[in-house]
Amino acid sequence: MRGFILSEIYTSVNRLPLKRLFFIMAKRLRKILFILCIGLLSLLVLFAALLYSYREPLKEKAIAELNKLLTQPLLIEDVDISFNKFPKAAIKLSRVFCQGAHSSEKDTLLSAESVYLAFDLWDISKSSLKIDRISIENGLLNIERKTNGRHNYLIWTEKDTAKQSTLLAFEEINLQDMRLYYSQESPEIQVSSYQKSLVLSGSLTENAYEFDIKQKGRVNSLVYKGETYFRNGRLQNTLHLEGSEKGFFITKALADLEGISMSYKGVFEEEKNQFYLSSNQEDLDVLFPLLFKQPWMEFPIESVAGKFSAELFYESSQNGKSAIKTKGFFEGVTFEYAHLSLKKAKASFTHSFDGKKNKLELTDINVPFSTGSINGSFRIDDFEEPVTSGHIEASLAIQEWEELLTLDTIESGSGTIALSMDFRIPFEKRGIVSKRDLARATLNGEIDLNELNFKFKKALNPIADLRGIILLKNKSVELQELFFSTGKSDFFFDGTLNNALNWACFPEEKLGIDGRLKAQELQLEDLIKSESANSTTSGYNLEFIKNVDLSLTLDVMAFRFKSFRAQNINGFFESNNGVFYGKELRMQNSQGLFTGAFTLSTRQLPYKGNTTFSLEAIDIAQFFKQFNHFGQDVLRAENLEGSINATVEASALLDGSLNVLLPSVAARAELEILRGRLLNFEPLQALSDYVEMEELRNVRFEDLKNTVHISGEKIDIPFMLIENSALNLGFTGRHAFDNTIDYSVKLKMADALFNKRRAKARKSEFDAFLIEQESKDNPAIYLKMTGQAGNPQVSLDKEALGQSLKQDLKKQGRDLKAVFGTDTIPKKKNDPGILYTWPEEDDG
Repeated sequence: MRGFILSEIYTSVNRLPLKRLFFIMAKRLRKILFILCIGLLSLLVLFAALLYSYREPLKEKAIAELNKLLTQPLLIEDVDISFNKFPKAAIKLSRVFCQGAHSSEKDTLLSAESVYLAFDLWDISKSSLKIDRISIENGLLNIERKTNGRHNYLIWTEKDTAKQSTLLAFEEINLQDMRLYYSQESPEIQVSSYQKSLVLSGSLTENAYEFDIKQKGRVNSLVYKGETYFRNGRLQNTLHLEGSEKGFFITKALADLEGISMSYKGVFEEEKNQFYLSSNQEDLDVLFPLLFKQPWMEFPIESVAGKFSAELFYESSQNGKSAIKTKGFFEGVTFEYAHLSLKKAKASFTHSFDGKKNKLELTDINVPFSTGSINGSFRIDDFEEPVTSGHIEASLAIQEWEELLTLDTIESGSGTIALSMDFRIPFEKRGIVSKRDLARATLNGEIDLNELNFKFKKALNPIADLRGIILLKNKSVELQELFFSTGKSDFFFDGTLNNALNWACFPEEKLGIDGRLKAQELQLEDLIKSESANSTTSGYNLEFIKNVDLSLTLDVMAFRFKSFRAQNINGFFESNNGVFYGKELRMQNSQGLFTGAFTLSTRQLPYKGNTTFSLEAIDIAQFFKQFNHFGQDVLRAENLEGSINATVEASALLDGSLNVLLPSVAARAELEILRGRLLNFEPLQALSDYVEMEELRNVRFEDLKNTVHISGEKIDIPFMLIENSALNLGFTGRHAFDNTIDYSVKLKMADALFNKRRAKARKSEFDAFLIEQESKDNPAIYLKMTGQAGNPQVSLDKEALGQSLKQDLKKQGRDLKAVFGTDTIPKKKNDPGILYTWPEEDDG
């Protein structure tokens, strides 16, 4: 029969059109769904009615059962029935508070806006109603683990009491929008987080719990022993958690922290805590944005790419000892930091922490650059008082060293620097580099400079062809065969550098340089002249050497500064605290010999200079020219011939361009001029009324000695005598720096004087005083020359003439007395010579 009916239905269906078949089936399906909805709605109404009728007994029973299970009662502001957890019904507890176990009055374990105790609607009519889900929303959960075992979350009652509960059978606990804090005393750890959702699915009994956990939220901070190790990261978790009052275990844990995938597991018990985490082949462009949020990340990197892998193991024991070990590697690292750009770098790393000190070690470091690479290892022992050490092998072009070291004092050039170095630098405090730290540093290795060309900013000339070897020996630096040129100067140096590391890091620190300096040619302006200098300004810069203490032995073939030139210079040059010293200097200058010493203090403006030197057979014309005619324009190099021997002591002030401030000049010079010659010296030509001009234009003398004093912008010249076959000229006086003169001149040239007067056939002011007579004597005539040296006023020096006459008379008296026994001059007929007559009263 049943087969016949099925056959008829199948035949009928096959006979119907397909569209008609779908229409009939849809119509019947709508009827079925409508009937089901009516049924479900009826059931819901029925359950709602039952729930409403049982609401008071349910609330009372739930509160009573909870109080049986908890040692710390819940403080609840309101209790109601809710369908918010449909398809389950729930008892809603509003504004719930629990102080927690072993807590003081102000402590909090739980504070929530809402707590839902959910159960199946089908169980409403049963006496075995079970609350299998708890939902805690909008609140705070604060979990504390104590070393004495008095943890605040242990609020469950004794086992026997818990077994009597017939209402609670938790299968799932759900936290939503909750702030969660976790802390433990040993080791000292605090975790602050926000849980958007945290679902624990499993079982909770009187003495144990077992949950599968799904979590989504944010870790706000992780603090270990007062130090923040992590903050501000999104975190998603899935894990299996088992625990009891003795501790808990984490297995099958997978996490996603800001896009970084990790797996981990852990054991947290009274006796020990162990935690293992690993992350494999993750992208650095995901890791570094997370690292930049951390307080210990102190330098920004603009962009980064590459891969990394890391493993971490943490362990602590009940006695408070703890340890952290980390290892991993970076590869293909590309990043930019400031002006530095690295590509395809790699390194392996290990980190350990024994509860007191951290150790970080980077090994197999390889940083490729376009012109070379840096390889080596690096280690930090103790992060609080770090001791850094390592080994570096590198060879790079100077441009890349400049970028790597972020140098801002030089302009790029060419050449390479290669180094092999071991170093150790102890620091007293993290994040701070002190002078004492660097003074205790040790460096050992070698730096090779190969044909470097660069320019210091603001310097006039670039440094060219710098080459040599720098040996690092513990705390000293040795320079071997260091050569470079700048401008027209070249330098070859062997010696040592002291305090080089401190000087490079601290502007106020001093660099000590001790060695031997050789040069084929040294032009001082190449070193100290500023780039801003021009034809009208010197622009010398001595600031760079104020923090450099020099002690150099000099061997210079040719030297030049401004117009001064010298050859074959030997001696010692020193500087200390901004004061320069030249000692035992010996040089050839103008075919003669120059020896002496000097000091120049540049501590403040104006500079102070002192010198003592001797000249031997120096060409006097060249000497005047090289010293710029000593600041005057009357007696110049073209007026002089001969050689000079001299001993000079002098002091003066100088401006920032090393120009002598003339009012400050003070000097004493013992002079000896040999085979001298005065050519066209204007002050002498003012005597042309009394001496033949040809003799005045070319005054020759064999030997002239005198001691000259300079002070107050005046040159004091003691009496000196110039003698030759045609002219006997003596003079003394004062020559001011503004070229005003006050000379007293003594002439012994009667024949030349009278011959010139006859040739001119004119009278002079001497006619009133002079009478020509024949005599074997050749008396002196005294003149005064005053005014401007280029156009002096010449007059008779009556005072000097009177003094000379008195001395002559006294001398003649002594001579007569010795010859004739009387001091009266006997009269002689036709007595030749010059008679001096003047009025009885001096007319001034």
